[in-house]
Amino acid sequence: MSGTLGRLKKKKVKPLGQEVYEALRSSILRGELQPDQRLIEEQLAAEMGASRTPVREAIQKLEAEELVTRQPKGGFVVRRMTKKDIEEVFGIRAVLEGYAAFLATKNLNKPSEKMEEILDKYDEALERGDRDAMIKTAGQFHYKLYRATKSTLLLRLIHQLRDYFHRYNLILLGVPGMAEDTSLEHRKMLEAMKGGKAEEVERMVKAHILKNQEVLLNEMKAGRLNG
Repeated sequence: MSGTLGRLKKKKVKPLGQEVYEALRSSILRGELQPDQRLIEEQLAAEMGASRTPVREAIQKLEAEELVTRQPKGGFVVRRMTKKDIEEVFGIRAVLEGYAAFLATKNLNKPSEKMEEILDKYDEALERGDRDAMIKTAGQFHYKLYRATKSTLLLRLIHQLRDYFHRYNLILLGVPGMAEDTSLEHRKMLEAMKGGKAEEVERMVKAHILKNQEVLLNEMKAGRLNG
């Protein structure tokens, strides 16, 4: 295993137990630890440069968050996402991001040219077929939008769900046509923001998110969702 877990050894600015927990949680939500993958304390502890105690405590916290599942014969595995998970995350996301888009449009005198540049970079990544770069630039676009809300509380709430968004976005961009649709819909949102149409932007963002939810649910129903 690598990615988030491997970075733990390089930087320890928080209590070790918290570092271990956050690294494991992020690795699960970002797909570095796969659904149904068994979590072996000794292996994780060695890889993260920690003892088994903080790893065990982190796994217990993840069980309480329903990100891992205890096996009947002992041990834990990464929990597979459910229909309820998707509906909850996207339902919350639609409300939070729709409101963020409304506030951002109200607060911006004119949308930042940087937002246009970010969308251009997304399209360049789309041309290359670089899914990681698409996720990164789409995230940058939304971050610019969130910042324009000037709401610290709203930013914090959205940030708390950021890793969940990454997990689902990674899957969505692998569905044929979704990456192209994302580009078109983001540009339509930006045009509406330029026109100061706050209510319309809010509706567009909600519709965009709920459409993504429906795509994921269809992928799950068809048995193509490895979550």
